[in-house]
Amino acid sequence: MIMNIVNTRRRNARWALPVSAAVAMCGCGTTTDLTSIVSISQDNYATVSAKVVNTMQSVIAVGAQGGTTTSSAAGVTTTSGSGALHLMDFSWDALQKVITARSQGAEPSVTGTSVATTVPCDSGNISVASSLDGSGTTYALTFNNCEEQSLTYTFNGAMTLSNVQTTGDLSAPATPGTLSAEFDLNAVQATKSRGSNTTIQGAFSYNMTSSDGVTFDQSIRGTKLTTTQPGDLTILSTFDFAITQDSNTSKFSYTASGNIYSTALGGSITFANQSPFTGVNLIADSPDHGVMLITGRSNSNVVMTALFAGFVTLDVDTDGNGTVDTTRRAQWSGLR
Repeated sequence: MIMNIVNTRRRNARWALPVSAAVAMCGCGTTTDLTSIVSISQDNYATVSAKVVNTMQSVIAVGAQGGTTTSSAAGVTTTSGSGALHLMDFSWDALQKVITARSQGAEPSVTGTSVATTVPCDSGNISVASSLDGSGTTYALTFNNCEEQSLTYTFNGAMTLSNVQTTGDLSAPATPGTLSAEFDLNAVQATKSRGSNTTIQGAFSYNMTSSDGVTFDQSIRGTKLTTTQPGDLTILSTFDFAITQDSNTSKFSYTASGNIYSTALGGSITFANQSPFTGVNLIADSPDHGVMLITGRSNSNVVMTALFAGFVTLDVDTDGNGTVDTTRRAQWSGLR
């Protein structure tokens, strides 16, 4: 059931990658000044909060209801269907392609040599060229109209994976193991069947580990990841997403932090959990505990507090003086 954790995220998720166009109509401005910081106000605090929620869900996809379940890591539920692409799912699948390439002999044993192979997708394929140097093996992946039904996207472009580490078999039930790599994406294009295009460029590290085959830890960390869609360009920087899931009980706990620049927002904001978001069902439920601080210009901020039954409280301090100016209770799903 590990793939329950990985597959739970794919299920008809409603969030796009960190460049979600959901806030394109925020009215916050269209500046491309990367040094601009958004001033959180009475007019935009809900939109700013939605942008952060969308970004978190683009990586970990909590509350991604609907769709059909497929199998990836044993015990880790991910989701399939018509939903958006999620970075942890994408990373897992890419590493499975590398493992397949290794099984086909794409594992050079002599320094300075390289080996190439082709790995099939549901439609199309991925060319994998592995090379060995003094720092280890690097895998260069080229997507050739690679359609993955579990991710509901067709991929083109290229990326490299380095420092790939695998122990055990996380796709087997109740089996400890580790799966990790450094990713460097070079304008990978993800296209939905209905024509929605996302381009992703940047680097991050991915890690999944379990010491007992029951509790699984996943993380994605990096310094800069740029995504573009019609109507928005988003730069996610100095980011850290980490989630722990129990495959027996479905309980989860996650934290997220980083900086988001968005042309739709007209500038940047920072976000960080003050206490972890926790819940009891990754797919069906939003978190029911946890606090996050979102900060803008002059310490203007929103404090998001997760509540039971899918609700969240937004406490807004528009001038950064420590006094709450506005409090709103909303549904978590309403912020998406």
